[in-house]
Amino acid sequence: MLSFATCLADEKEHYAARDPIKALKKYLIESSLVSEQELEVVDNKIDQVVEDAVEFADQSHVPAQTQAV
Repeated sequence: MLSFATCLADEKEHYAARDPIKALKKYLIESSLVSEQELEVVDNKIDQVVEDAVEFADQSHVPAQTQAV
């Protein structure tokens, strides 16, 4: 009998193999539309934007309940 953790791992592996972002990167490289280095620059920029957003959120005060949407 499979455990819940094994089922989750199998499901994660299944969907990771179908990752549309990885598929797009592969297509762009194979079609010579961009280089791996160019995609790495984009990935680094995305990482920086996300880190900046998290830092901003962490440093922001919690709004009053009357201001929350």
